[in-house]
Amino acid sequence: MRDTLVFLLIAALGTCRAQYEDDRRPPYEAEAGRGRHGHRSQHPEYVRVEVELLKMSNEGAIDHKNAYCDLNGNACDPVVLASLDTEHSFKEWPGPSDPAFWSEVFRVDNTNSPTLNKLLTKDSCGRPFRSAVARVIAEDLDHWDARTLINHWQCPVTKALVAGSRDAAQWSGPLPCISRYRPVEGKDVITLTFRYKAYQIAPGECQSNPTSTLRPGAVTMTTRTTRPPTSSRKTV
Repeated sequence: MRDTLVFLLIAALGTCRAQYEDDRRPPYEAEAGRGRHGHRSQHPEYVRVEVELLKMSNEGAIDHKNAYCDLNGNACDPVVLASLDTEHSFKEWPGPSDPAFWSEVFRVDNTNSPTLNKLLTKDSCGRPFRSAVARVIAEDLDHWDARTLINHWQCPVTKALVAGSRDAAQWSGPLPCISRYRPVEGKDVITLTFRYKAYQIAPGECQSNPTSTLRPGAVTMTTRTTRPPTSSRKTV
């Protein structure tokens, strides 16, 4: 009887200690260690982040200095470059990688406010996951291949509630990226929206430097929709 009481007391103390340690962890870290049914996951340090760039809006057809993209009054011809960072999300722009090596994820002619629906994927391997950020550049491409900056954005994935598996992960709602330039009286008139999800993966699936056919520094990209058709007429 005495041995049974001692065993029960030790078990109770162990449960209390585990609960105390969980209570001391930040909420997002506590959630990141749990799976679909609230059980502790086996791989909390192996996380896949997915960021989907949704829609760019530039109704004024302007660049970052409030000049028109086209002197003839046509719409912009945006080219979009992006980089997803899961390790140095708090570094100042442009982060650890040179934008010259970012991947081109979207291109269209004569469209001021295109729907992108482009998926960026990056893994965080063997370290506690804290946050991520997608850094995005939009440029206007003219007929002579000269490029004019439209805007820069940072799309943060902060304090993410990491799901225990891909099946359990849910998309966030649409969110605004943070614009670097506000060319019209400080107003945010050239915008970009995104959504994200994050989930744990097995160590064997984790790719800290994913293999890609894109140029150096590119992230894995999946296209969700086809490119809007090119037209000689101005569209918004």
